[in-house]
Amino acid sequence: MSTETPFGRYTLVERVAVGGMAEIFLARIEGLGGFQKTLAIKRLHPQYSSDQQFVDMLIDEAKITVQLAHPNIVEIHDLGRIDQHFYIAMEYLEGRDLFHILKNLHDRDMHMPVEAAIYITLEILAGLHHAHFRTNDDGDPLHIIHRDVSPQNILVSYEGEVKLIDFGIAKAEQRLTATAAGVIKGKFYYMSPEQASGLELDHRSDLFSAAIVLYECLTASPLYDDDESGTLLTRVQKADIAPPSSLRTDVSPALERIVMKALDSDRELRHQSALELHSELSQYLVDSGSSYNRMNFALFMHELERENVASRRGNTDPSSVLPMPEATENGFGERAGLDSRPSVNPQSPLRRIDSRSGEQATGAFSAAMVTQMGAMVVEDPALEERERRLRLALGVVLVAILLVCSAIAHVLLTTPRNLPHEAAGAAVISPPSPGQKENSA
Repeated sequence: MSTETPFGRYTLVERVAVGGMAEIFLARIEGLGGFQKTLAIKRLHPQYSSDQQFVDMLIDEAKITVQLAHPNIVEIHDLGRIDQHFYIAMEYLEGRDLFHILKNLHDRDMHMPVEAAIYITLEILAGLHHAHFRTNDDGDPLHIIHRDVSPQNILVSYEGEVKLIDFGIAKAEQRLTATAAGVIKGKFYYMSPEQASGLELDHRSDLFSAAIVLYECLTASPLYDDDESGTLLTRVQKADIAPPSSLRTDVSPALERIVMKALDSDRELRHQSALELHSELSQYLVDSGSSYNRMNFALFMHELERENVASRRGNTDPSSVLPMPEATENGFGERAGLDSRPSVNPQSPLRRIDSRSGEQATGAFSAAMVTQMGAMVVEDPALEERERRLRLALGVVLVAILLVCSAIAHVLLTTPRNLPHEAAGAAVISPPSPGQKENSA
């Protein structure tokens, strides 16, 4: 979407993402004295606005999220309907979703610092802890379980903010829609074993999903490498997981113990609350002498974006651009086992991933995985602007060609056909009459 469109009291500036159920717009609301506020509009696709089940899911998302006032959860501003469109107006965050970041790192054979992976997880856990123990105005627990903690539902800003979104399938006391017993909701790749088995869930399921996110942030690889849903479901139910050190050698034994405990198939053996897992990861950073904070993560995000911009511009300076891996056939692509090495730019917070022969890592960051995980298609405004200019240039060329052709046609039509012989400067040869035989030379 390249033009601004009125939408009730909002102005839709551009469409930034589209999913199976809804589309996301960058929007603006204006007020007195030139007041302006930028926000995001999540709007149901028209075909779902007449389906009460989808409408109720959107209402549930808004009603649940609006009760969660926490810096690690995206704020909801408005819920409404304009014409035939149901929508949610929410906080706008300038940045990326975590899935986009992990895909970028995977495609470029890089991974983030260990401290950055832990920082993201700590922020997610803080938001989950708030949701898990949130009460209503009467002090009664809301019993909120997100059920879809995944990189697509984690927004990361260029200023180092990390926020959970999309409580659309969250389990809570005050939902309009209920999930039947044994029905599985969520993305297979990020489910706990009990969720994949259709069992009754509690908040520990979200902790397992958050631990998967930590694992993938550490390794720049997905937890499972199966594309076939049947095989994948079995592995998820058993929590068949390789330790992160098998993919990245600078993951310490102490950190690996925390990760693998959080990914235990038996929820009784896992961390029992987001606070417990948060405390262990925080203590790990203290014991390792790290003081990594939001400012460090913001620098990482800006460096990652700088690398992306330089790559798009065709910059071949090795000090600013890391080499891209060779193209592969399956979406994000398979690659060999990972090792931790400094990038070609020693000042960069990004880390280069080198291959080790003889070891095969996961390859599930693929087109099939994107489909199963329900990833949104993110549109690139810069690319759209280039395409718009190209279309405009082609239009100008076509108009010029039409004008030239029109001028030529005008000259041909207005030029007399029977010119005098002397003016023509050449003899006029009449064609033979019908039936007359041509003389052979």
